[in-house]
Amino acid sequence: MGIFDFLRPAQRSKAKQPGDSGELNRLVVVPVDETTQSLRALEWAISNVYKQETDQLHLLSIVPRVAGPYPVEIVETDVPAAASSAVKAWRLEQHGREAETLALLTYMQHAAINLGVKPGSIRVAARTATGGASGVGASVAEYVNESDADLVVLGSRGLHGWQRHMQNLLGFGSVSYYTMLRVPCPVVVVKHEDATD
Repeated sequence: MGIFDFLRPAQRSKAKQPGDSGELNRLVVVPVDETTQSLRALEWAISNVYKQETDQLHLLSIVPRVAGPYPVEIVETDVPAAASSAVKAWRLEQHGREAETLALLTYMQHAAINLGVKPGSIRVAARTATGGASGVGASVAEYVNESDADLVVLGSRGLHGWQRHMQNLLGFGSVSYYTMLRVPCPVVVVKHEDATD
């Protein structure tokens, strides 16, 4: 029995099929972004938890929504030409972020394959979030709950004591903390290499 054997999924109504070894498949979700901490979390998940024979790996990216000049309900034909130009610029920026997300997910998918994950057991997904860390955390938690994940592996941004304290004073929470409070499965936070506390 290994240290991570406690990560076995419980029997559920959406029962996962046993693998050849008789073990139930696990679904490991790794939220990713453009940071090295995110790549480190992916590497950690693959080398410490992921079992190629039975497990699935979901790479999740949260796309921050670009603040628009007007409420989403406004249709472009309902606004004057100057406002129409602002709406077009907003849409262009949103599409740019979506393209960056697609490139990121493709990169992380190739990294996972290079680390030994079978291409057929990887799924990539993107969600749109609004707000700061709590919006990203809410989107991660929603995905984890909907997918019935067995484990979440997140990278730590490596904030030190005073930065974390200021973040908490201002009402901002870290994505990992927000996620831990709102999902039923274990959450592993892979510490940043330079983090000392």
